Amino acid sequence: MSKKFVTRFTDGSMLFEEDGVLCLYDWLGEPKTKSVYTSIEPLEHEPFSIVRNGFFAGVIDKEGKEIISPNEFEDILKDKDGYLFEDRPYPIYKQYGKYGYLDGERFLLTDAIFDEAREFNNDYAAVRIGEKWTFINTNGEECIDPIFTSVEDFFALDDEREDSMCIAPVKDDSGKLGFFDGIKVIIPCEYEKFFPLGLNYLSVKNSNENWVVYHIASSLEIEEVLICDGALDFSRDFAFFRKGKNAGFLRKDGKIVISPEDGFDNIDNDGGIIKAKKDSYWYIFDNDGHPLSEEKYTEIQHFYGDIAIAKKRIGFKNVYGFLTSSGKELCKFKYDDAERFTDDGYGTLIKGCYTYYIDRNGKIYTKKH
Repeated sequence: MSKKFVTRFTDGSMLFEEDGVLCLYDWLGEPKTKSVYTSIEPLEHEPFSIVRNGFFAGVIDKEGKEIISPNEFEDILKDKDGYLFEDRPYPIYKQYGKYGYLDGERFLLTDAIFDEAREFNNDYAAVRIGEKWTFINTNGEECIDPIFTSVEDFFALDDEREDSMCIAPVKDDSGKLGFFDGIKVIIPCEYEKFFPLGLNYLSVKNSNENWVVYHIASSLEIEEVLICDGALDFSRDFAFFRKGKNAGFLRKDGKIVISPEDGFDNIDNDGGIIKAKKDSYWYIFDNDGHPLSEEKYTEIQHFYGDIAIAKKRIGFKNVYGFLTSSGKELCKFKYDDAERFTDDGYGTLIKGCYTYYIDRNGKIYTKKH
């Protein structure tokens, strides 16, 4: 019997070729397994090797013990990062041209009945049977009949919350987009695009170019919050949206703080102070949508330290003053110009050729104190 050294593994094991087959020996030269293989593929990140015996694949551990004998499966698939078992309780195997799942290292979770199988994600895996897709759960059970033409992996609506709903985008024969929660289709396949908003909110675009916002508290509690004309962006905890020519403001917890029915054409969030414009005038609201003032202004600049320069029309003239974030006017609006508060605690007011200074209490001086 000819014996040819092939390679040495990191644990000291040695691989030899003997009469066309591979045998594994320990560092003392003793056989580590009674079986012989046509190939051995040590895994880079785990103490296992994938072995092959002709057309069949198996797995041995670093001691040469067979975890899965190479006499049943055509292949045992690693994940995209090259792992077989680590952080992967349900490896995929191939048998008779079909795919199934293992439950750990030794037992079958499912028979090999799938034409295509994906990795588990958020406790569900997408599988294809014939031309249609479905999902299986961690018990190996199909969650729904295979009715989808395409599916994507489950994702959490809010990655920062442990109780976040997980849903999967799906499409049916219509080619439209819907969402599946692991039990049923909770949002029908009627949409073109989607955008997760966080806090279990989802924005979806329909064929009329409108965006519909859903709040998905659970599969039993789904609320359509609003329909608007564009995608929403919650980068500052509030989302601006339009419905026709009118603007609205949606808080991230789903409360519509400014409704399009209120007739505003522009809205801005200025550090928690909501500024809304209608008929060329600006109004201010708190973050619950309550008015902070009944006054209207032709301009409200940015709030610095809770105080903003504002301008209002009195008679035929626009005059300046200061407005606090509580909606209080810090002074009488009668000035030709104003400059924002500086680090010394004073703002500047100008009327004609005279300059005045105002402190944060609203007291006006002819010079700084």
